[in-house]
Amino acid sequence: MRAIYKWKLKLNDDEEIKCPWVAYASRDAEETCWQLKTFNNEHICPRKPKNKAANRKWLASKLVKKATTDARHAVYGDEASQYGLVRDYGEMLIKFKPRINN
Repeated sequence: MRAIYKWKLKLNDDEEIKCPWVAYASRDAEETCWQLKTFNNEHICPRKPKNKAANRKWLASKLVKKATTDARHAVYGDEASQYGLVRDYGEMLIKFKPRINN
């Protein structure tokens, strides 16, 4: 993942200055967490109080779907693994079903 500031200062038709701030991150070997690989915290751009790209509404729209999916898996489990247990469940029902004498 790469994060940059998109601020540019155009000096003339051929020259522009870009903010050098950048952050690079990638997953670790086990893919359990993110690791910051490169970070340049030098800013030459003016700071703005608003970020149009990543605000609360945008972040919530991205996280809600993932949180819902994770919660569904926590409550109901994985469909493929549950389907694999159907035969075991049937055998247990046959083994322990109450005997009815007529």
